[in-house]
Amino acid sequence: MGAFHNAPVSAERRGHTDRGQIEGDGFTRPRAAIKAYAAANDIKVMREFREEGVSGTKETMDRAAWAEMMATLHSNSVRTIIVEKLDRLARDLMVQEAAIADLRKYGFSLVSVQEPDLMASDPTRVLMRQLMGALAQYDKSQIVAKLRGARMRMKAAVRAGSPMGSTMARMRL
Repeated sequence: MGAFHNAPVSAERRGHTDRGQIEGDGFTRPRAAIKAYAAANDIKVMREFREEGVSGTKETMDRAAWAEMMATLHSNSVRTIIVEKLDRLARDLMVQEAAIADLRKYGFSLVSVQEPDLMASDPTRVLMRQLMGALAQYDKSQIVAKLRGARMRMKAAVRAGSPMGSTMARMRL
C-alpha cells in the first residue's frame, strides 16, 4: 500500500519566522516515526508534503501543502495519509474534525503513528479523538497565553530601562 506523509511545522512568532523547528527537530522526528511505522506495516511512503511555518489552527484548505496533497490524492491511486500524531494535523478541534470529515467524504484514510485507528467511527474512538483534539487546542491556547505574558513583561522591562529588558530586546522576543 502507498501513502503520503504530511509534516506540518508551526514556526511563526510575532510576525516573523522562528527557524528552530524548521531547521531543527521539526521535520526529523516525525519523518523518523512515520518511516518506522510505514516499514513495520508494509506501507511505502510515496511522497512527503511539508508545511513550514503553518499554524495548526489554520483551515486545511488554506494550507498550501495540504491543498497540493489533496489534489495529488485525487489524481492517483494513493488513498492514505500518515501523520506523526493528531495534533500535527491540527491544533484546533473544528479544523481537525473538518479535515477528517473531508478525507472520509472522498474515501481517503488518515493514519496517526501515535494514535492508531484514527478514522474509526465507533463512539468511543470518536470521543477519544475529539478529546485529544480539544486538549491539543487547550495546550496551544496555554502556550499562546504564556508567550503573550512574557512578551508583555519584556516590553515593560524595556520601557523601564532594566538590564533584563535591554538584553531581551536584543533577542527580539
